[in-house]
Amino acid sequence: MIFAIFYFIKIMKKNVQKLIVFPLILLMMIAWFFSGWPQIWQKPAIPPKIEEVKAAEVTIDASIFDATDEYSPSPNVVFISDQVGYVFYVDGSSDVVYSKTTNGGTTWGAAVVLSPDKTWADVAVWYDQWTPGSNGTKIHIVAAEAGTDDIWYNYLDTSNGTLRGWVAVILGATFTPATSGGPSITKSTDGNLFILGFTNTFGKISKSINGGDTWTDTAIATGIDDADEGQLLPLSGGDVLLILQDLSTNTAQSKVYDEGTDTWDTSWTSIDTWVENTAYACTWGASFYKSTDDIYLAGNTKPDGGTGYPLKAYKFTESSRSWSTLANIAAVAEALQVTMAVDENNGDLYTVYIRGGSAGATTNVYYKKSTNGGTSWGDEIELNISAADDYRYVRTNLTSNERIYAVWYDDDDNDLFGNTVADIAPPVIVTVGTEGLQVATTTIPSTNFYVGGAFTFVSNGSQTVSSITITETGTVNANLNLSNVDLYYETTATCSYEGTETLFGTATSFNTSEKATVTGTMTVGTSQVCIYVILDVSSGAAAGETVEIEITDPSTEITISAGIVSPTIPVAIAGTTTLQVPVVPPATWRANENTTTTAAVGENIRLRIALANTAGSTAIDYDYRLEYSSKVGDICGDDESWITMPIVALDEHFEMTTSDYFTNGDPTTARLSNPEEYTFLTGRMVANPSNSSGNLTLPVENYTEIEFIFQVKSNASGSYCFQITKAGIVLDEYLNYPELEISS
Repeated sequence: MIFAIFYFIKIMKKNVQKLIVFPLILLMMIAWFFSGWPQIWQKPAIPPKIEEVKAAEVTIDASIFDATDEYSPSPNVVFISDQVGYVFYVDGSSDVVYSKTTNGGTTWGAAVVLSPDKTWADVAVWYDQWTPGSNGTKIHIVAAEAGTDDIWYNYLDTSNGTLRGWVAVILGATFTPATSGGPSITKSTDGNLFILGFTNTFGKISKSINGGDTWTDTAIATGIDDADEGQLLPLSGGDVLLILQDLSTNTAQSKVYDEGTDTWDTSWTSIDTWVENTAYACTWGASFYKSTDDIYLAGNTKPDGGTGYPLKAYKFTESSRSWSTLANIAAVAEALQVTMAVDENNGDLYTVYIRGGSAGATTNVYYKKSTNGGTSWGDEIELNISAADDYRYVRTNLTSNERIYAVWYDDDDNDLFGNTVADIAPPVIVTVGTEGLQVATTTIPSTNFYVGGAFTFVSNGSQTVSSITITETGTVNANLNLSNVDLYYETTATCSYEGTETLFGTATSFNTSEKATVTGTMTVGTSQVCIYVILDVSSGAAAGETVEIEITDPSTEITISAGIVSPTIPVAIAGTTTLQVPVVPPATWRANENTTTTAAVGENIRLRIALANTAGSTAIDYDYRLEYSSKVGDICGDDESWITMPIVALDEHFEMTTSDYFTNGDPTTARLSNPEEYTFLTGRMVANPSNSSGNLTLPVENYTEIEFIFQVKSNASGSYCFQITKAGIVLDEYLNYPELEISS
């Protein structure tokens, strides 16, 4: 048996606020004119290979700070495109400067001084777009200063040429250019900055979460000495890898910083034994492949140690976070520095190194290439065309999809040289990143809910995007409880959803794999495109469930007209959205339970009715609908002619309306009296565009509450009775009928 009690609620007002060779193969036509086979194979001997012919190296600056002291495994050169590059160094006046090229390194401009008021000794950089998922335009700079013995931070914004200005990061007591380790800097996938600095007999790593304005010590455990060398590189999930050459133990080793716990590994992971040579510091360097986050390291196991100490290569596999040894790069006498660079298009590896000749007197710069991830290495190719000299400390632009470039120092003349290692012919590529955070919470249900943040697309050419697949990885069942997925987009430098953006394709839903594919047409060029996710949350979702949106593999889940999409790893909008049951704001009852009340024409009325199942079986899928009638007798229930409450009135006396406090379909909580102590079952709030609860199942000795909001029309007068039915079928028993009198 189903019976009902009721309560009218007084509507409260509130303010709603928006929160917003020829090679001269000569043709070899090297043209062989010969008079017989014996002469072909005897003189001259047929060369085993034809080496690539490189352009002559370029003098970037002919008067720099003592080259012996400008060493670091971290990069100091950046190419933001095939033609535009920057190199940072300390000049002959001990100023940190940069020089810029606009023709692929063929020529370099005059040095631009960053700060003439300090005595600088060493500098390293990190470019925003080296970090996976980042489309920023800043070159982040770290420099060691020998006057105050401090480590400093600055940045150059390549979009407009502005500098941030220097910020002290690590304060020290003694920085010795000839012996202290070179600084390093990186930017994590979460956008945080990390700096490694050596000073006062120790090494320290600091972190900034606000773009370099303030810095805090990450409290890495002891084990880093002033004379060690280190390099920082980003890992997935905001984590960071430190590679360290511990000179006291002749060990190459590493530690991982865990962003989630804000701690470093408690112990070091050994990579290999590297024997120190005090005359040639910093004999290694690492890079990484952005598409996999794998890190590649090149190291000299003993500088000037002879062929028994080869130049070696190593790989840090991100998926397992473990080191492995690759094929040796070379076993050559009098080898000095070696470093690594990666072709971002296909993962080809380039090792660039210096060897003799005679170490410290007549050395040259060479490189080798691997097209199979370091399983084997190609031919040795010389980068310097001019005579051998005392070359030292080669560094590269780390990773690029357009140009690999190397710079090195001449210790005899204090010159800085550069040359292109590889002018890569890049495919057209769309790079996917994110900006902003997901909205922290939303209510159940929600329509046209903006998830927050944005995916960002940027290309080195122009492509048409025809489909995008997003994945929901939170705890909500996206297939059942998320729907009407829309993607809106705009071309803008800063992503900010306003509701006026262009719709990409048509709405879709998540499949059983929690993936939603939207098809449409969108052009992506060199300017950033922001893509916003809008969706509906159904009433079937549960409070506390979460929504997390990502593109799991952009390379396969985004379809473009030509070229490739990067990366191949998940790109997720930062943050988590938690689903919540809406809180109905405080309201006052118009009258006591089961008591007649009055209302005026035009007034909105909220009516709450309690129903209980006292029968012997479950009431399955009852759709509770509101009806009204003019009162014909002394009490309601005296043969009234019941009328279904209209959603929109024609000539009826009432109609359903909406509320600022709730949305149609929101759940109810227990508010009315329950002297029988029945078990409460969540009911529904009903508002335009509905006049019924939708199907609810009520077990025996359970009760629920249904609340309706309707408006009094101008033709209403007198007294009215109200009841709810099972979609027009009267219930078994009505203990009370709500009554409403219309005041004049």
